[in-house]
Amino acid sequence: MATTTTSGIKGDDDETSSLAKACNDEQDGRTAAVHGDKHTRKKTGHDIFLRCGDGPPGMPFHGEKCIALRTAMKLAKIDVDGGPIELYGYMATRDVLEPLLNYVVNVSRNDPIIIEQGSLIEMTGPKRGIELCGSIIIEFDMRIKMGGEEKDDPQLIDGASVVLDDRCMPNSAYAFTRRIYGDSGAVDITVSRLDFAVEATIEVHISEVEGSFSLCVGCFTSGLCEEIQLFKGVIIEPSALRRHVVAAVIDTWMDVKLKVGSGHSYSSDNPEHWCSFKTTNHGWTCQQIKVEFASILVKVTWSTTCFPTSF
Repeated sequence: MATTTTSGIKGDDDETSSLAKACNDEQDGRTAAVHGDKHTRKKTGHDIFLRCGDGPPGMPFHGEKCIALRTAMKLAKIDVDGGPIELYGYMATRDVLEPLLNYVVNVSRNDPIIIEQGSLIEMTGPKRGIELCGSIIIEFDMRIKMGGEEKDDPQLIDGASVVLDDRCMPNSAYAFTRRIYGDSGAVDITVSRLDFAVEATIEVHISEVEGSFSLCVGCFTSGLCEEIQLFKGVIIEPSALRRHVVAAVIDTWMDVKLKVGSGHSYSSDNPEHWCSFKTTNHGWTCQQIKVEFASILVKVTWSTTCFPTSF
């Protein structure tokens, strides 16, 4: 397995293929200029390359914040018989940064997820960090698709709650779980409070695909033991997975785990591949891993959240 690491400054508009080419150029011994800055390149191990730079002067600095990290959602209980169900609906947050909904899950009735009791609910968001300053409102409306019309679908959970507050949440590095009860079941949400945290936008690009394979992508951040599941499915062609935003404490490590298996089957025995990223307050870093079935590029872009001027 070969791994390539590339770093840069946020604001570069190069496509991921350009990043991969820069990695390959480095291995060929050629010079690749990025951002017009002077970069230091060095070989750090067998087929592992690091490229880093100071970036252009005058980069604005925004202080790190206290961010709520949502690590998991689980279908804890269902009152419908018959095994797996088709689930749709949304769960979203509102914080002081933005009054609009910040969707954590948003699934249409036309494309529901098939899930059974005790299984994780794949999160489609959030699209940005959840600022933990004062109270955070969580809104939810999730239903079980039964076939017929929407009005006949049982309600799993529905409502709005102030379930997160910076005064009552445990200190950083501890995860806690809250259960939301509804008419036809319950959903567990696991959340952590991270102080001095920044946003990490994780992108996964798959190329050079040689046959279908199963892929599971997870993330560990800021020393927490809880894994954040980012993707679990089958890859049949070159593609880019959905972007995910997670929180990470400054100057800690974030680890992305890739489990790759042959065919459409998934097994806990599938080999694991790891990418590790040191958290900073701006810029980007990418690592490219060559596995048996494809080449996988993992890119992480760091950024900070900013309060509106009214705050």
